Amino acid sequence: MRNLPEKVDISFFHDLPLNIRQRVLQEGKIVYTKDDYYVYTLVKETDFEMSKYSKMQEEYHKEVMKRVQKRLSERYVDIERLREKIDELESYLQELDMLLPEYERAYLDLRTKRACEKTVALACETVIDICNSYISKRIWQTS
Repeated sequence: MRNLPEKVDISFFHDLPLNIRQRVLQEGKIVYTKDDYYVYTLVKETDFEMSKYSKMQEEYHKEVMKRVQKRLSERYVDIERLREKIDELESYLQELDMLLPEYERAYLDLRTKRACEKTVALACETVIDICNSYISKRIWQTS
């Protein structure tokens, strides 16, 4: 062993991690073997284990991505719902614009007044819904 160069690493092949075994078989050089069939068998076994490992790793990554996407959807404001609420708010504002009379005296009509008040109340509730959604997600993020 004293005659070995400094950059030699001796390991038992079966004790190596699977990815290292594959690399050894792909990049390494066979210095000496008594049984070529045994080396061929090692190559086949390693390839088979690597294919099983790759499938398992792919499934693992898919599951991790599902969990990440679920957490992200829980963590952040639902953009589609936010857009719906903003559209709802805009419709109330347009409705209010149509209901508001040009003159102040026309506003004194009870029906017009109540219709305007109700539309403003609905618009305020929509703004509160938007704010509550945002605040609840922000609180969740900090906890």
